[in-house]
Parts: sequence; C-alpha cells; structure tokens
Amino acid sequence: MNPAETRAGSAVAQKGQRKRLKVGDIVVGAIATEARSFTEAGRRCLGDMRHGVIPGPVGPGIVCMSFAVELWFKALGCLSNPAGEVPSGHDLSALFNLLSTDIQDALIARCAQTRMHFLNALQEDAKAFETWRYSYEWAARQPASQDGLEVMTVNLLLTNVLPDACDQVYEAFK
Repeated sequence: MNPAETRAGSAVAQKGQRKRLKVGDIVVGAIATEARSFTEAGRRCLGDMRHGVIPGPVGPGIVCMSFAVELWFKALGCLSNPAGEVPSGHDLSALFNLLSTDIQDALIARCAQTRMHFLNALQEDAKAFETWRYSYEWAARQPASQDGLEVMTVNLLLTNVLPDACDQVYEAFK
C-alpha cells in the first residue's frame, strides 16, 4: 500500500469508530480537569436562577453541564475499572451503569436522592447532551403537541447537583 492509500484508509477510520483507549494509556486526572472546566462554563451560562428565570443562554449551559457530567462519569468509570478501557459515548445512564456499585452509591448519597429518583432523573436526561446541542432539531423529531407548545426540560439534578457530587466522589475515590 502506498502512503496516499495509507492516509486515505486512516481518514476513513477516523470518520468511523474512534480507537478505544486503555485507562492505563491516559491521565485520568485530565478527564476530571476537563469536567471541572465544562462545569464552570455551564455555570457561567446558566448563572444564578432567580424567580425561576435563568439569566444566561440556557441551551449552551445545559450542553456544558451535561457534557461535564459525561466526563465525570468517564473519569469515575476509569476509577471503577483501571485495567479496562476508557468509557465512551454520551448516554449518561449507560455510563453510570458502568460505574462500580460503591461509586454509584456514593454519587446517589451525595445527591441526597433516593436511588429510584436519581435513576429516573438520570434516565430522563440520559441524552441531554445530544438533545440540547441540536435543540433546533428537537421539535421536528417530536410528535406535535395538542396545545402547540414545544417544551424541552432537564432535571435540576443534572445542572445543579450532580457535577459537584461527581467532583466530590472523584476526589474520595482517586
């Protein structure tokens, strides 16, 4: 195979599935640093809610906060399985299910939720990153509502509680 064919094959591989990384090949703390950065970006977007009003850009804030939680779950996943692969994907519920029981229990306890409430909220927001980053597509993908209103929601667990809980649990388990 000549160098041009090799580059072309490499480009195709890059468009497809990303190469899976072993936990031992990365610095897990770098994931935590990125998670903290996206949490801060989300907080700057969302600002302080007063009287039920969010002063900043809601969509970008939720995208940043949901991505921060995703990164935290990936960092915690690396702690749960240090000999395995770095978790991948955006589904928060699936990433949570990869965590050790000890880490899951610690997160739920830090969030001061019942396990059922926590899991239900997480399942509702499992695709928040994907939904909110393409929010302009949301209405086209949903059946029309009878009242004509299009409402996108996200649980406060995702935006207000879970990022800090993840940070605390990460620090306790690292």
